[in-house]
Amino acid sequence: MDASSVKNHFDTLAKDYDNWKKKSWYYYLQLKQLFAAHISPGQKVLEVGCGTGDILASVAPRTGHGIDISGEMIKLARAKHQDLSFWQQNVYQLRLRQTYDAVILCDLIDHLPDIYQALHQIRQVCTPQTKVVVSTINPIWEPVLHLTEKIGMKMPEGPHNWVPLPDLINIFEICGFTIEQSGYAALIPKHILGLSNLVNRHISQLGALKHLAFVEYLVSKKAPKVKSKTYSTSIIIPVFNEADNITPCIKQVPRLGKKTEIIVVDDGSTDKTNQIVRKIAKKNKAITLITFPKNQGKARAVAAGFARARGQILLILDADMTVPPQELTCFYELLAENRADFVNGTRMVYPMEKQAMRYFHLLGNKFFSSFFSWLLNQRVTDTLCGTKALFKKDARKIILGNEPWGDFDLLFGAANLQLRIKEYPVHYKKRQTGESKMHAISHGLRLLYMCGVGMYRLKIRPFAEKLWKH
Repeated sequence: MDASSVKNHFDTLAKDYDNWKKKSWYYYLQLKQLFAAHISPGQKVLEVGCGTGDILASVAPRTGHGIDISGEMIKLARAKHQDLSFWQQNVYQLRLRQTYDAVILCDLIDHLPDIYQALHQIRQVCTPQTKVVVSTINPIWEPVLHLTEKIGMKMPEGPHNWVPLPDLINIFEICGFTIEQSGYAALIPKHILGLSNLVNRHISQLGALKHLAFVEYLVSKKAPKVKSKTYSTSIIIPVFNEADNITPCIKQVPRLGKKTEIIVVDDGSTDKTNQIVRKIAKKNKAITLITFPKNQGKARAVAAGFARARGQILLILDADMTVPPQELTCFYELLAENRADFVNGTRMVYPMEKQAMRYFHLLGNKFFSSFFSWLLNQRVTDTLCGTKALFKKDARKIILGNEPWGDFDLLFGAANLQLRIKEYPVHYKKRQTGESKMHAISHGLRLLYMCGVGMYRLKIRPFAEKLWKH
């Protein structure tokens, strides 16, 4: 998904957009009621991703501005709501030089290629008092919507994110927003006489039922700006047989903080990886090469990189180019701005490119992530994403090498040190060359063993020690 594909989708959809909305009138009525409950009439309001402007008009603003990436949608909005102002703008290149009492993001999150960067732009039009009110579709409804779209019962969604509410809250928090309220609405999004209103008003918020509702929403405000500190950085690149990827990987590593060093740890490569890195390092003194005579596993490679690192912040980047190196900038920012103590990448927010992750790897990752969220008492959606960042002072206290990849060791260690673990959503790409080094069965069994180790360390042993004291 990119901005161009989103624009093309909504330009094409524009001529039929209002007809589709009429078919789902009850759902849009629920949305209007949701935004009206949080935005009082007579305010200065901006809607980002305004479509044809109906939601913006429904909150009766004193001054109403709408922007949308689709020029065709903007034409319709101007014709329908001549008392409001609409402009075609890309949220990543906002040209607004004013602030607002409220900002509406109605189903916008679903179509953003990069939520984090979009929210940083939206912060510019907010004061600390500005309410940012957000609605998005609950991912649990994805199979139903996919089916109804296929049989022509609903509007085509186009390029789409499916973001669970806890992940959405996390993204807003790491972008510098505080959450005032969040929840679910519209358990029944279609009008069924005598039933829909009864259920949505009186039953939908009971117990676990609320998590099945169609709409996720949150209300947030801009948190006070945090003064960013400047740190030196060490980027650790563990590598094994990545001759085709290592050159572009190193070239695309961003400069971070006051000084950046790159430490490539060659874990016994049998191709030309070592020779390529040596050649690059001769021309660039910021690059250090560590060589293992034989393969010892990623965890030991990362540990060797940590031991050699001189930077105050350590960042781990896989050499396979499945995560764009440029995204390390955001990992650094979260630590430099004191929004996290440990940043874990997650590949589970944005749509993956086809073949980016094999099906059984995806299933296994979801299982281990759920288990580790319970173990760590912190939400972790992707235990096996190789991209991570932490302070060197904390890394010194974590022992690596108990499992092949080091991901669990780092997460266990961060939890034991009571670090604030935050996740940053990365854009996960398919490999351009080479093959994944993960083997589902052998490594899966090893990870199951690590689950047992983690359960003993973080649950059983603390419980036994507490029991013993009593």
